[in-house]
Amino acid sequence: MNYMVTGSTGFLGMNLIRILLDEGCQVRALFRSPEKAKNLPPEVIRCKGDILDPESLAKAMEGCDGVFHAAAFAGVSAEDPHDIFRLNVEGTGNVLEAALISGVALFCGALFWGGGGIFSRWVSSF
Repeated sequence: MNYMVTGSTGFLGMNLIRILLDEGCQVRALFRSPEKAKNLPPEVIRCKGDILDPESLAKAMEGCDGVFHAAAFAGVSAEDPHDIFRLNVEGTGNVLEAALISGVALFCGALFWGGGGIFSRWVSSF
């Protein structure tokens, strides 16, 4: 199976990638920071992009069987509160829309609010 992971350089994304690789999956890692992407395992396909950039999402999802969405603003506050909404709501919407357009069969999203809770939802068919 071939999966794309958002938030690939974060705690959740990095550990998820290791699990997927251990299971024999091929992994595409969406990343923003080339410096942080240096820590990704060598067998991962690196895809520079951003969840706020639908074009980069569509490109990263090409040929993927599923998407694991682990990118989010996980802090308790931001200098601009709209950043939290943009990343966690609009960014998640962009990932979902790209997944629908790309025809991936599996979507798993984990969204952190203020670091205190997690919302996960598995969708096996859009």
